[in-house]
Amino acid sequence: MLIYLQLHYADRVTYQQLAKVAGMPLNRFMVEFDRATQKSPALVLREVRLAKAKQILADASEEPSLVAIVRQTGYSNIGEFNRDFKRTEGLTASQWRLKYQGTLW
Repeated sequence: MLIYLQLHYADRVTYQQLAKVAGMPLNRFMVEFDRATQKSPALVLREVRLAKAKQILADASEEPSLVAIVRQTGYSNIGEFNRDFKRTEGLTASQWRLKYQGTLW
């Protein structure tokens, strides 16, 4: 399932889609996913999206706008992206870019 999320992080992903891909009823999928990861599918998808955002931000060859990064990583709006990024990294995406650009990946 992690591979599916890594391939489809930019898409609108629903729990129903994930359960269908896993070939399970929704309730069973949720139980098994939690058992395997100790996380919700939404949290894992958020982690995948933020990892991709950090990869884009760290790329010194490009400087896409935050709006472009939000679109590329599947977030529905910049406010949600900013909240998730700051909560996870302790910095805004712009601050993170200034600190780490060209140093990772």
